[in-house]
Amino acid sequence: MLVFFSEYTNCGYIRENPFYPVPVFVVAAANNISQLPPELLHKGRFDEIFFVDLPDRAEREDILKIHITKRGRKPEAFDLKTLAEASEGFSGAEIEEALSRRSSTHLTSGRI
Repeated sequence: MLVFFSEYTNCGYIRENPFYPVPVFVVAAANNISQLPPELLHKGRFDEIFFVDLPDRAEREDILKIHITKRGRKPEAFDLKTLAEASEGFSGAEIEEALSRRSSTHLTSGRI
């Protein structure tokens, strides 16, 4: 069984619950693990902690290309370098959301 928690706060009881009939693989995401209770970070609760950083400029350009193409536009028609610089500090999901909002606002005018 796979259990995923987004914005993890507290689910340590699942792995130790003797009434759970099958082994449980817990995957969780948190924006700031320093705010989690230390007992949750003991070995055996979460065996590995992975850090995924925000995308760098080149990665943001790639993300922009993907989502511009997904909306039926040609990435070459946009200044991707400027857009990538303007989206510094954005996650991939935030870049997608910005493009989504912009494209829905200007869909009828032919702009994105």
